[in-house]
Amino acid sequence: MSNGFAGRYEVLEDRAAGRRTWPTDAKLRIVAESYAPGAMVSEVARQHRLMPSQVTTWRRLHREGKLGSAPVAAPPAFVPLMLDEPGSEAASLWPTPEPEAAPFKRIEIEAGGGVVIRLAPSTPAMRIAEIATALREARS
Repeated sequence: MSNGFAGRYEVLEDRAAGRRTWPTDAKLRIVAESYAPGAMVSEVARQHRLMPSQVTTWRRLHREGKLGSAPVAAPPAFVPLMLDEPGSEAASLWPTPEPEAAPFKRIEIEAGGGVVIRLAPSTPAMRIAEIATALREARS
């Protein structure tokens, strides 16, 4: 009997401390919502009257296996990126790096349709992953 009703859960509020206690199944549902395509942690948190940091903590606990064993959609994975070797055809569009400089002067993400995003080698990996994921979602 699958009518789409997932059951009820009770959220207990400690009014003196301003805290709420969430059942594990409710936390897992909220974590799953936060991993849905196009979902933003801050939006999911606001819908449930939570701070984004609380949802982020629950996501980390789930990844570490400390929030129960119920399956939740996998977090976005890294998109493969390719770096141009110095001297390659694409690299010849840029000035030759100085000998003491890093071998790569940029990171490029080709988004299709002639759109190329160029990033500094110092761009944090999480930012690159966010950009690549957003581009992939925009194409779908």
